[in-house]
Amino acid sequence: MYMNGFEWIFIIGICIFIIARIIGWFIKLINAISHEKDYRQKRKINNDVLLPYSKYVQTDDDIKILIDNITIISKKISNIQQKLKVLIDNNQLLKNDTNNKEMSEIINKNNKVIYFLIDLHDQYVAVSIEMFFSWKLYFLGKEDIKTIKIKETIENLQKVMNEYFYKYHPNKITLNQIIESYKKTGQVINEIMDDINSIKIKLIMLQNKIVISNISPIEIEREFNLITSDKDYTKITINLDDLNNEYDRFFSEHEVTYGLKGE
Repeated sequence: MYMNGFEWIFIIGICIFIIARIIGWFIKLINAISHEKDYRQKRKINNDVLLPYSKYVQTDDDIKILIDNITIISKKISNIQQKLKVLIDNNQLLKNDTNNKEMSEIINKNNKVIYFLIDLHDQYVAVSIEMFFSWKLYFLGKEDIKTIKIKETIENLQKVMNEYFYKYHPNKITLNQIIESYKKTGQVINEIMDDINSIKIKLIMLQNKIVISNISPIEIEREFNLITSDKDYTKITINLDDLNNEYDRFFSEHEVTYGLKGE
């Protein structure tokens, strides 16, 4: 049986149409894969920009800068603690000489410096805690929400943060005493504790959603990126540059005025 020219044209047309549909479907598939790959790459480069304290860490390159800053702040805190010890010890030596006008004036001047140093210590410790928490959350953001072990992750985060809260405070006092005694440090600790609890709840809700639903993997990743995006940055009032300038200014003036030598 032979087909005439029209039938051949019809069959060829059908074949071209089928091939075109296949090519179109294939192009869409490639575009979809490319889109998801680009999204994942962007997520890697801009990893968790919306995490709390992301003003300190936004990229992998920021980690080194963050560590350097924490080291610098640690040295400043150590310097403050040494000066506080000297002044407090000196006041203790003079406490029995308060009837002497000159000794009384020295104690009063020392007390003014002590109050200033305690406040400065509080502010630097608060910044250091913020930065350390930022560091931990940045790497938390790299975890896979589908496989992350939430219980172990949250317990470990709480443990390392509790240890860091005491980095510049004696273990003999309670955490509540630290919070109540130090305005800036107490504020930051309370915010971090709230954030950890919020992160725990949101991680659980998001992981449950993955388990019981057919949500798009791309949407899951997007939600994971935004898991702690509701941080109110207006609560963070500490300006590190201003704080450093105030620190350097004070000790420059104080060394000239009272002969308090820097380490």
